Amino acid sequence: GGLKGDEYIDRLKIVKVEDEKTIRKVGHNLFEVAPEHPQPVAAEDFNLRQGAIEKSNVNSITMLRNMIDIMRTYEANQRVILTQDELIGRAVNDVARV
Repeated sequence: GGLKGDEYIDRLKIVKVEDEKTIRKVGHNLFEVAPEHPQPVAAEDFNLRQGAIEKSNVNSITMLRNMIDIMRTYEANQRVILTQDELIGRAVNDVARV
């Protein structure tokens, strides 16, 4: 929202939600709270900065490192499962021969 020249365009609706887990995304940039949950109320204590650019609330280097660690752990677990599957397959075949 804002002014286009001297013309009023829109107004921001800043609200407070009782439980943030009840918020669900609707479309690309809208959010709502399902009717069965307590509805948002007008926020009273907030800070709004015009023209400011919001930064990410995570450290991208740390998150990238964590993702790589998770991927390596997943791959190691996958190899363990494949090895166990091969061993079980061999055991079944060996028992069948006896």
